Amino acid sequence: MDLSERIVKWSQSLSKMDRPYKGSHFADHGLEGSVIDVPLMRQPSVIVRIREARRQSKGPINFFSKSVAIIMSTVCFTVLMTLIWAVPITKIALGTVYIGDCPARPEIPFFLIVSGAVSTARDFFAILMRCVFTEEQYFRHELKLGCFVIFIEMIDVGLLAYGSYIIFGLTNWNFEENSPRYCRPALYWFAFWVTAGALVTLATLISLCCCVACTLPLRDEPPVTEVDIVTIPQNTDLSPSLVKILPAPMDHLERQSSMSILSVRTS
Repeated sequence: MDLSERIVKWSQSLSKMDRPYKGSHFADHGLEGSVIDVPLMRQPSVIVRIREARRQSKGPINFFSKSVAIIMSTVCFTVLMTLIWAVPITKIALGTVYIGDCPARPEIPFFLIVSGAVSTARDFFAILMRCVFTEEQYFRHELKLGCFVIFIEMIDVGLLAYGSYIIFGLTNWNFEENSPRYCRPALYWFAFWVTAGALVTLATLISLCCCVACTLPLRDEPPVTEVDIVTIPQNTDLSPSLVKILPAPMDHLERQSSMSILSVRTS
C-alpha cells in the first residue's frame, strides 16, 4: 500500500466518524442521529482516576490531596459519611442524657458531647464539599479547604487523646449509684468502644498513608511521546472530514502545495 492509498484510507475512516450512530434502538422510533441517539460515556472508575492522579502528581502530598478529592466526589463516600453520622449523634445524645451519671469521671459526658459535635461538623463539611464542589473547584480552593480540614482533624485528634486519657485511665469504678466511684455502664462502655474504634481507625489510616508515601516515587518517569509524520503529496484530494480536523492555518491551503500531518501519541 503506497502513501496515497494510506491517506485515502485514513480519510475514509475519519469520514465514518461524522455518520450517525447506528445500532441503537432509537432508530426504530425516528430518533436516529438525534442528541439522545448516542452511546452513553461511562465515567472512569475510582481506581482508574486514582492511577491517573498518581501519574500526574508532583509528590506524595499532592497525590494524597488528589486521592482524597476523588474519593470524596463519589456517591459511596456520601452514603458512608451519612451512615457514620449516626455515631457522633449518638455520642451527643448519650452525653446529654447521662451528663450527671458518672461521678467517677464527670468529664466523660462532656467529652462525648464535644467530640460528637466536632465529628458532626466535620462530616457535614465533607458531605457539603461532595454536593457543592466539583473536582476542578476543589483543586481551585485546595489550600483553603485543606487548611480547614487539617484544623478540624487536629481538634478531633486532640479530643481523641484527651478522651483516651479520661476513659482508659478510669479504674475501680462500680455499679453502685450512691458510690463516688459510680459510672453508668451504658455510658462508660459506649465511650470505651467508640474511643477504641477511633484509635484503631486512626492507626490504620496512618499506616495506609505511610505505605502509599513509600510506594509512590518521588519523580515519575517522563512520558514517552511517539510522533508520526505523514506527508501529503501535491494534488491529493482531501476528504471534508480530514480538512475539518486540520488546524486553522492548514484548512485553507492550496491543493497544489504539499503538507505534513503529525500524529502524536503520549504514553
